[in-house]
Amino acid sequence: MLDETFQVTFRMPQADLDAWVAESFPDRKPPDKNPFLLGPCEADLCVGVMRDRVDRSNAGATDIALTARHADDGTALVSFDAS
Repeated sequence: MLDETFQVTFRMPQADLDAWVAESFPDRKPPDKNPFLLGPCEADLCVGVMRDRVDRSNAGATDIALTARHADDGTALVSFDAS
């Protein structure tokens, strides 16, 4: 089996960010338990998700790291890595 990694960056309305994150990543870790942060979150939002690679019910990526930075124009620049 080959591993695939995706890196995506996009802008979205800042007002929609929290709802999108909650819907897309209901299994996200709280900021203090984020497995990908080695220190404090340096963005406006940091999200980490680690799913069991062996559990076949986990469709899609098993490791996800997401950051979002708010812009003055009311958008958020969202970047995430997923594998």
